[in-house]
Amino acid sequence: MPGADEFFSVLAGDLEVARAHLDLRTVPLGPWPGVPEPDRPVVRLQLLEVASGYWGRGIGRATVDHLRFLHPGTRLAAVSVQGAAGFWEALGWDRFEHRDGRGRLPLYLAPDSPSAPLARPASQVRGRG
Repeated sequence: MPGADEFFSVLAGDLEVARAHLDLRTVPLGPWPGVPEPDRPVVRLQLLEVASGYWGRGIGRATVDHLRFLHPGTRLAAVSVQGAAGFWEALGWDRFEHRDGRGRLPLYLAPDSPSAPLARPASQVRGRG
């Protein structure tokens, strides 16, 4: 499906400090029991990566806020890599364990929010492509 992926770069000057990849195709959320039936399209966040020297500066949160702003009327979902649980939980995302259990990565689903779009965040997200 053409146009089903969006890639973003977060820049500090000319330096890329973070990147994100969204999969815009609507697909079932998969084998995570307890995930509520979506009431609107779900956008899958395939990658969110912040350079380690920039952790703890709010860049990840600002990037997620910006992605939510760009896609009003959707919910973001992410399969978390090991060690990132604290980040998603700090954002208030709901965690769902994979039905196959141990060794499988959990799914995080953005909290339900009002239907009004988010205010445009004052983020460091400068690139889109």
